[in-house]
Amino acid sequence: MKKTITLNFKSDISSEIFFFLSYAIFLTTCVLRQSFYIRYIPELIFKVIIIFSVFLLVIYEALNYGLKLKELFALCFCGCISLLLYHNNYSLLPLFLFIFCGRNIPLQKIAKITVSIGFVLIVFIILSAYAGVIPNYTSIGDLNGEVRVRHYMGFTYALFLPGFLFNLICLDLYEYKDQISLARCFFWMLVSYLAYYQTQSRLSFCLSIAVIIMFYFLNKFPDILKKRKIITFAMASSFIICCILSL
Repeated sequence: MKKTITLNFKSDISSEIFFFLSYAIFLTTCVLRQSFYIRYIPELIFKVIIIFSVFLLVIYEALNYGLKLKELFALCFCGCISLLLYHNNYSLLPLFLFIFCGRNIPLQKIAKITVSIGFVLIVFIILSAYAGVIPNYTSIGDLNGEVRVRHYMGFTYALFLPGFLFNLICLDLYEYKDQISLARCFFWMLVSYLAYYQTQSRLSFCLSIAVIIMFYFLNKFPDILKKRKIITFAMASSFIICCILSL
């Protein structure tokens, strides 16, 4: 019999509200701080937001879930890692806690929320830059003898926008992986090209196009990977492999 340590307080309130509220606040603040809106979000306010996000996650866990013994160990591990990260970069404090608390929420639902919030924020930042609310910084450099002009489009670094877009494209295509339309693919290709045209971010653009083609191809031929166990094992383990390589 599995041991369960009951730490929950039953409530009729949907606990997912607290998870997604915490996630939305954290995501919104982090994206805005990668733009020139950072001047409007002081460090103290950001720290308060981080702590408040963690507080909402605690409420989320307390409302609906009891912890099995192995989950308690996982929580302690995530808590320790989060505290270690906090000393180096306090913005990373909720990162592993989001991973732990999101274990019972379908990834497609998280992807949908992320894409919705992220896309609105990107459009808001770009419009703010072109409206003169925040700077639209431009850099001029040399690449293999050619002049390269990069527009930051409201972000504090030229590669932030294409990087965010690449993540949104991956999440959106994953959410609709069983019903990907040509219109959706063309839309993301167009958005990727416009971002590339302004920021000259070749790697993000090429990766985005490759991912779009791959998702559409696999949607039309879903059985192509079933007999290729080595590839599927590498894909399933990619999160762990990439995490280790990054460290």
